[in-house]
Amino acid sequence: MDAWRRLGGALVALGILTLDCTPPAHHFLRLPPTVVVAQGQPQVLRLALPGRLGVSVRGPAGSLRVDGSAPPAPGGWRLVPGAAVGLDAERPGIYTLGFRLFGFLPWRSLRVEAVPVPSVTPGGQSVGIVLHNVGPLIVRLAPVPGRGGPVPSPAALAGLAPGDYVLAVNGAPVATASALAAVVAASDGRPVAVTVLLRSGRQASVQVHPAWDGPAGHYAIGAWVRDQGSGIGTLTFVAGGSGRWGALGHPVVDPTTGQALAFRVGWLLQSIISGLQPSRDGRPGEKEGTLVGGEPPLGTVTANSAVGVFGRDAARPLAGGGEMLGALPVALEDQVHPGPATMWTVLHGDLVASFAIRIVAVLPQRRVAAKGLVLQVTDPRLLAETGGIVQGMSGSPIIQDGRLVGAVTHVLIDDPSRGYGVLAVWMAEEAHLVGPVAGQAV
Repeated sequence: MDAWRRLGGALVALGILTLDCTPPAHHFLRLPPTVVVAQGQPQVLRLALPGRLGVSVRGPAGSLRVDGSAPPAPGGWRLVPGAAVGLDAERPGIYTLGFRLFGFLPWRSLRVEAVPVPSVTPGGQSVGIVLHNVGPLIVRLAPVPGRGGPVPSPAALAGLAPGDYVLAVNGAPVATASALAAVVAASDGRPVAVTVLLRSGRQASVQVHPAWDGPAGHYAIGAWVRDQGSGIGTLTFVAGGSGRWGALGHPVVDPTTGQALAFRVGWLLQSIISGLQPSRDGRPGEKEGTLVGGEPPLGTVTANSAVGVFGRDAARPLAGGGEMLGALPVALEDQVHPGPATMWTVLHGDLVASFAIRIVAVLPQRRVAAKGLVLQVTDPRLLAETGGIVQGMSGSPIIQDGRLVGAVTHVLIDDPSRGYGVLAVWMAEEAHLVGPVAGQAV
């Protein structure tokens, strides 16, 4: 009898091992340890397994429905199709799904995290971002034309480089290029202690020996600096009564150093599109826009990040005309799929319009990154006017299946009808509208 039991156990183990080697099992095994579902939105966990599965649920009682039915009682099991399992979380929480192959062979488990998904109002309006740097940004180092000929850049000799920010001189903060020039000119050539924010993000203090600039008639440190930056792009969303907003889908960068600007204060302004330069011959086109000032600005900037520019106090962010959308939920990653979608942006004046595009691919991502979608413009109007994606469309919201799924970020230079987009869930996370989303959506 014991021999038969051992043989039966060996056969069961062999069967499980054989199943583990099949393509459906490989698909199941490739699922991350944690999957994420949106609270209140029925979703499907695709398993591609043969036969039927036994499923158990551990977690907040009664709040994760499985295949449209109430979850099994604690410790209980239910048979469901192995191809896919429908999940519907009525409230946030963390659950564990246990699985039995064919309903009786214990196999594996998955952690399911149900998260509340915010609703936001998609934008599409043309906006300008103005950032005042934390201090003058060094964009170029150059010799100083001294009395007897060019003198090597004192800033370079002290170890400074393009991309460093000057925060203070001799302990006194300097916010602008003119303030830095005035302090150095008044040094009478004496060494000055310069506090800098290095490209690495670390602060340091260095001694710089100013040199006499003969043509200018004052002392200098041999550095060209810039104290602010700006960009024109598109508003992606505004979040209800919080006044939080997101735009661009990528950071505002310094045009010389190419690095994201570190800023002390920034503003969101309205922009009017006055002209278009279409993309052609491998050259990206662009929108020609004019910033509209006035008080108060549309909002203040709080973050200049890899996935966009974000802020608060959106006093009047939805100014403009044309087509407009009401509040829509933000899509989790796996709610986005290849297929038709629409992009919302401005081509003329302040009129928002929608244009047909196709999501060609959704790139799997385990961390925040700017390129999560591959896009193809299919709208004949947009192709005729711009050739596809042009500069200034960054941040244009992308809508699919009644959800905000992403924003345009980049154009492919050799094919402007194609480009990249960032997933909206990363922008919502950066705007503090949703907590960190671990694992992968299903």
